[in-house]
Amino acid sequence: MDSSGQPFWSGPKRSPQPETFNAADPLHLDFVWTCANLIFANIGLPAIERAAVEAIAVAMPAAEYMRKVIAVETPEEAKEREAAGRPAPQSTANESDDDEPVIT
Repeated sequence: MDSSGQPFWSGPKRSPQPETFNAADPLHLDFVWTCANLIFANIGLPAIERAAVEAIAVAMPAAEYMRKVIAVETPEEAKEREAAGRPAPQSTANESDDDEPVIT
């Protein structure tokens, strides 16, 4: 909901949709390859070749996207909640850092 109480994703705004990863799609593969090399550069590892990324991506099955629902509270809402003595909103998603990453 936006500040006026209307649904945020309405009218000309469209909600983003998950894209299923396809190792045969050059755009998908280039994205993964580029991101991997950015991470490697930041942690001091040598760059990985595109062919190696492609071999890994083809061999790894894509996991199904699992949508998480989170509660977002603005500072104004937090002040109102605290003034009313209500507890902070709780997320329904599993917030464990030990979860496996989801690749779609």
